[in-house]
Amino acid sequence: MVSSYLYVKLGDIFNLNTETVCPRELPSQVFVHYSIPAFDESHRPVLERGWNIKSNKYALKGDSLLVSKLNPRINRVWKFLSMSNPNPSVCSTEFMVYQTIRPDVDLDFYYHFFTSHLFQAALMTLQSGTTGSRMRVTPKETLNIRIPYPPFREQRKIAAILTSVDDAIAATQRIIDQTERVKRGLMQQLLTRGIGHTKFKQTEIGEIPAEWDVMSFRDACEIVNGQVDPKEAPYCDMIHIAPNHIVGFIGHLEGYTTAKEDCVTSGKYLFTEEHVLFSKIRPELGKVAYPGFSGICSADIYPIRARNGIMLPEFLKYVLMSDRFYRYSISVSGRTGIPKVNRHDLDCYQIAVPPIAEQEGMCKILRSVYSYWSANLAKKSSLMTLKSALMQVLLTGKIRVKVDEEAGTVV
Repeated sequence: MVSSYLYVKLGDIFNLNTETVCPRELPSQVFVHYSIPAFDESHRPVLERGWNIKSNKYALKGDSLLVSKLNPRINRVWKFLSMSNPNPSVCSTEFMVYQTIRPDVDLDFYYHFFTSHLFQAALMTLQSGTTGSRMRVTPKETLNIRIPYPPFREQRKIAAILTSVDDAIAATQRIIDQTERVKRGLMQQLLTRGIGHTKFKQTEIGEIPAEWDVMSFRDACEIVNGQVDPKEAPYCDMIHIAPNHIVGFIGHLEGYTTAKEDCVTSGKYLFTEEHVLFSKIRPELGKVAYPGFSGICSADIYPIRARNGIMLPEFLKYVLMSDRFYRYSISVSGRTGIPKVNRHDLDCYQIAVPPIAEQEGMCKILRSVYSYWSANLAKKSSLMTLKSALMQVLLTGKIRVKVDEEAGTVV
């Protein structure tokens, strides 16, 4: 039988660093600033001169783990290494600065533990406040949280395992980011310059190949009118698509079922394998999909198809996923209540329409890039699921690691 870890109070192996500094007293000094906004934006601290840092901060000197006391439902944890930067480092007083007080504590192990839902759940039991967005924990109270305390060498081995998964996730994310840049640039190039053209013309939407046409959305596309009752046959047994079933910016559908299984009762639009679905609510979410099958969809979604077969459904999907259409849809969505794109505004949008044969070539190119991008998104998701599962068993001692002199293996 595998024995579990020894558990101790957090305060038995960490203390809280509360030493403050006033950066404004050193206005020309460059500080490494660990702030809540910097974490949320890029997970990287920023370099700022003292004059630009308006309030007192905690001074970071020894290796530490920074855990946000603000809104613990949002996981914000930083590992600070004192030798990582020659400039003095400070952090927001919204962070709790934990420093080890024992030599047999591996900072990487506890970084992983502090980022786990296990520790996050413990913090949330201590939170207090008047609103959901301003909930906080009292730092001293966290020192009574009971945390695992495995043997030091086991801590290091577990940290190495989890860090290797983190490294794989980061490498996959770099591929995703690079592919995203390629995808955006390629889509812009194909939708405005086409394939192999040498002659171009100026139009109201910019320069496009000479043989292409510019058409208004109203002339090129049609949106389904009239709704069906999802409680009646055959609609009750059809696939039902709502905005939450469309994965933003990816063009995929997930988690959908039939209208009967969804227990929907209000009127829906009927769509066919020729229609592309565009969520008119909150267009900044970029929800566009081409199902390729028949079904019914929420009245918050426009089922759109090309008139007279002038555009392939897949090509129309890429038009609606383009940066130009994305910016346009946001600009006309209104700023009161929930942003929404109406039919009249769509009718005014101008589309560059290539010949069908060229559309097929463009779709083939973009399909391959999207396929590679989606495969890496799926890989990242699988790695994150793996890490979550490993954290659940390794950080709690449900599975122990065997540590040899040269290597360790999971047992």
